[in-house]
Amino acid sequence: MRISMTAMAAVALALAGAAQASAANLLTNGSFETGDFSGWNQFGDTSYTGIASSLYQPSTDGAFQAAFGPIFGYGGISQAVGSAGNAYTVSFDLGNVDGDGASVVFGGQTLLTNPPVQGFTHYSFTVTALDNSGLSFSFFNPPSYYTLDNVSVQAGAVPEPASWALMLGGFGAIGGALRSRRKAAVSFA
Repeated sequence: MRISMTAMAAVALALAGAAQASAANLLTNGSFETGDFSGWNQFGDTSYTGIASSLYQPSTDGAFQAAFGPIFGYGGISQAVGSAGNAYTVSFDLGNVDGDGASVVFGGQTLLTNPPVQGFTHYSFTVTALDNSGLSFSFFNPPSYYTLDNVSVQAGAVPEPASWALMLGGFGAIGGALRSRRKAAVSFA
């Protein structure tokens, strides 16, 4: 039975889509759509910290975003997620209106410190957790704010759709080469 390359590509794309769909966000309230910090633990200086529908820029996911402007020392949020030795993809949208200090830590590894002044920027990291400390965002920000939205932690390293397409194209090329090689071997025999 001969299967066409088109049929194999369709099956591979369907499997790739299923793999993408199965990567669920392990965080609670990652886009702050409850209108509060439900699921998160606040720590340190919580002055000038809260949830806003829009602050300096529109939210990137849903109607709300978190804003951090502690002026008496570092403050932030954390959530217990992940376990040591496992791989995760951590992503978020972070804006720095005019901040002095920020740090993002996951599983005992620092992912980002002191980003430049800019609007919402999407960050994504593939990391293996060294410990069970979870995800933590720390900010110190007189005289303005950091904004945070669309926070996600997914188990395993989940390839982007473009990576899937490139990988599938490579498999197709290998299959085509093997197929033409087999035909050439048969015609010379």
